[in-house]
Amino acid sequence: MKKHFDNNCPQLQIMCPQNCGKRLVRCQRDDHVAANGTCPNTNMKCAFEDAGCSFIGKRKDMGQHTKENIETHLTVSHLKEKKLKGKVKKVNGEVKELKEKVKEMEEALEKAKEKANFHYLWKITNWSHHMNMAKGDEDYIIVSEKVYVSVPGHRVRMNLCPNCDSANCVGIFLFLVKGEYNDFIQWPFRLDYAFSVIDQQQNRQDKTKKIIVDEISDDISECFHSPGGTGYGSSEIISHDELQTRSFVKNDCLFVELTVFV
Repeated sequence: MKKHFDNNCPQLQIMCPQNCGKRLVRCQRDDHVAANGTCPNTNMKCAFEDAGCSFIGKRKDMGQHTKENIETHLTVSHLKEKKLKGKVKKVNGEVKELKEKVKEMEEALEKAKEKANFHYLWKITNWSHHMNMAKGDEDYIIVSEKVYVSVPGHRVRMNLCPNCDSANCVGIFLFLVKGEYNDFIQWPFRLDYAFSVIDQQQNRQDKTKKIIVDEISDDISECFHSPGGTGYGSSEIISHDELQTRSFVKNDCLFVELTVFV
């Protein structure tokens, strides 16, 4: 029983080991003397430690310390706030820099994708002659050379109607033509593409029509299943009036770019 009382009994009445004069049971001792306890003789750090105050003293002395050091605590708090603002400013700067790098990487990726696409620039000379011919014949067309969109790949050409359906518009259509790789490339042709009438002046404002192949209805999709069929494009790429608004025609030349998104 003596051994139990001396070492183990949690309900044994004891005096505070830090001599504050309080009587308590043994099981309350640790909570009483802890930093967040109630013992007035427990050593504590100043509440402004994070701001830079290094004072350590008994709990019962903390009120007096705080009262006597109001100005000091305000000063160190101000310095901490200033330092924190500096860190925040630095972090904001780093975040801004990271955002700029991400934007640069995204732009570089887009440029890399764009370079990976197929581009064919078609120069049409004697444009005024073609326009005069088309005004007397709505079926008049200009045919581009035949090009491969990749190697191996599909072979295509463009047909341009200067006065498509007598609607005072330029129409452009893409045709699949016979090529040397047709026996082992994938069919049907499923690549999206775009026609652009190039604006030949500063601050270019090209007129572009993009064709999304998967959005084309089934009744006309057969033009993508084999070469030699009908073409697909738009009969209203740009109007004759729009051709005059900027430098789409310059030195009697018109430039058309075909982009195939590979």
